[in-house]
Amino acid sequence: MKRTPKTTGFILYETIMAMVLTMALILGITQLLTIVAQQSRQACQYAVAIQEAGNQMEELVARNWHEITMDHLSTMTLSKTSSASLPDAKLDVDVVEEEDDVRRICVRIDWCSAPGQRSG
Repeated sequence: MKRTPKTTGFILYETIMAMVLTMALILGITQLLTIVAQQSRQACQYAVAIQEAGNQMEELVARNWHEITMDHLSTMTLSKTSSASLPDAKLDVDVVEEEDDVRRICVRIDWCSAPGQRSG
């Protein structure tokens, strides 16, 4: 008489293992997509900040040398597009007089990239 091996529950075991592996794969892909979305958002924010800083510098370069005063610099503001794209954005313009007719102008844009983190 032939004896057949016991396979009771074998199909159930395979099904449970396949479900566990599928859920682990889905969890890994979800985490990866979350990281990619965050990196993409940060890259867009950096691009907006760089473009805004360039625009601010172009505005300063287009002005007469003697018009660039601390009073004028204090009135400079970010564009509406930059303010909307960069949460809690702040514009900081510094002028350093190095020699008689030489000035170094630094434009810095600072914003909140994540809760508790500042970028710029």
